[in-house]
Amino acid sequence: MNIVIQLIGLIAMVAWVSSIQLNKKDKILELQIIASLFYAVHYGLLDAMSAVGVTIVSIIRLTTIYIIEKKGKTVPVYVLLIFMAMLVGVGVITYTGPISVLPIIITMIYTYCTWQKNTKVIRIGFFCAGWMWILYNFTVGAYVLMIGNALEVISSTVSFFRFDKNKKDVDDKNNTKDNWGSDKK
Repeated sequence: MNIVIQLIGLIAMVAWVSSIQLNKKDKILELQIIASLFYAVHYGLLDAMSAVGVTIVSIIRLTTIYIIEKKGKTVPVYVLLIFMAMLVGVGVITYTGPISVLPIIITMIYTYCTWQKNTKVIRIGFFCAGWMWILYNFTVGAYVLMIGNALEVISSTVSFFRFDKNKKDVDDKNNTKDNWGSDKK
């Protein structure tokens, strides 16, 4: 059974890490919904109930943001606040000690980041959260997810360079003239 649990975690991890390499927010959200379904099952089998609770809230949050933004609308601040309140509620219900609070904090970071339109902010949040998940997953025995969290951190780092380089290339192309209007040599 432990191999099956870790395999489910592996599927979740691959989907999540892959999502970070996408540059369109709707595609990031779609893949993260799929990953979150597998995470919920994985953590449930490990009896890590605070992680199950925040994952369920995350699935609802990701789906809500996806639907609102697909309609061309901006997600209102009150929606963000509702999800933050839901996470606090999950934290109260599932509290078993200080480590059980960590998924709540991490998911609040994700909640704030996915509310943003800026994919760079999303990637920065994933980078920070990835480090915190490593600690939590070690504590609850989700070892394959620790590998995924390390990959999430690495993937976020790569995406910083990849997308920032593309932006710099565009900026450099647009700034090829000197102050007098002639081409720089």
